[in-house]
Amino acid sequence: SDALVRLWLDELNRSGVLVGVVASLWHAMASGWRAEQSPIAGEIEAVALRDGDRLVWCWSRAGRLLTGGWMAIPRARNEEEPDEAPSADARAAVARLSLDWLAWAAQIGDTPQRIVLVGSDVGDLVARLEESWPDARVEQVDNEDAIGATLSRVEARLSADRAGGE
Repeated sequence: SDALVRLWLDELNRSGVLVGVVASLWHAMASGWRAEQSPIAGEIEAVALRDGDRLVWCWSRAGRLLTGGWMAIPRARNEEEPDEAPSADARAAVARLSLDWLAWAAQIGDTPQRIVLVGSDVGDLVARLEESWPDARVEQVDNEDAIGATLSRVEARLSADRAGGE
């Protein structure tokens, strides 16, 4: 399944462009948003990025991807203001996300102890996650470009790893 990517990378290499790392967005999330301090051994960390009307999520242990997925954030009309455009429905979004997560928890045998939610306008989602996952530490990272912030964190970690290894 990665043959086309491998051919493209080989061609870039022949052209003098060195590609250091290739990863999926889920792998980047797991690596980039892992806890700064060493997490508790075996602790599962969940990361969710709000990218417009989409929520991309992953679970990891010590920065290693366990599972991931994405979902559209449902929209709901304000019954009191019917002329307003529908807005994100945080309650429905977290209910759906929790259903996905509970299915994975049944397979993995554990749930996240730390949840990081990255994006803009995520306060309602954070509040709902805190209600739905009361035993987890929920962290909010306000950023207009959740994917860009993730890639910046991965780049910073790779640079730090290279600097530490020299």
